[in-house]
Amino acid sequence: MRPSYVTDLKKIAYTKAELVDKQKNTAMLVILAESAAVVSESPSDLCQTKQEEAFIN
Repeated sequence: MRPSYVTDLKKIAYTKAELVDKQKNTAMLVILAESAAVVSESPSDLCQTKQEEAFIN
């Protein structure tokens, strides 16, 4: 499969924006997955931390 190149200037900005969107979505999914892993490993620690933060604030 040959790589495709965008040569139309009007489409270049759109293609760049689409790539940035995909990167942000991927980053968000990674953050959510890491957070879910932390919660599933130690939910009681997370609750304790939240209570301490609420008490401090």
